[in-house]
Amino acid sequence: HELAERSSYVARQVVVFGALLFSAGFMAVSSGRRGLGRPVSRARLAAIGAPLAFVLLGLVWVPAGSPGSFGDVGPGAALMACALFGLMVVLPIVFVALWSMQRAFPSASAWRGGALGAAVGLLGSLALTLHCSSPFGGHVALAHGLPIVIAGLVGGLVGPKIVRA
Repeated sequence: HELAERSSYVARQVVVFGALLFSAGFMAVSSGRRGLGRPVSRARLAAIGAPLAFVLLGLVWVPAGSPGSFGDVGPGAALMACALFGLMVVLPIVFVALWSMQRAFPSASAWRGGALGAAVGLLGSLALTLHCSSPFGGHVALAHGLPIVIAGLVGGLVGPKIVRA
């Protein structure tokens, strides 16, 4: 019974975090009416909103029967292990994603790069969701959210050098 509950919890997280991933990615790379990209406000929303939504959801969305309360991080050693795993997944992909979008963003390249980085970070969070069984909301918010924040920052800082038209 406990395994079924855990599987259901993970499946719901994958769906919600996957929707955040799709939204951020779509806002980062979709074209607008004139082909110049969606309004910058949408890229800004994706670059800031997706990581923030993930962290807030991670803090409050714990499985039934979780041993901790709001914001508990659990064992400290697991924090670093998950964060490093997430970064190992995310960082190569964010550079490949930025490289594949060379000279594709004629305007707001920092925000669009940040949104693309956040989307890639959410991909890493999906890998962590499937890999890690921590029932602690603070752990999910910090260790699984850190790769999203770092990938978004890398996209926002490095992206303009690569993706600006």
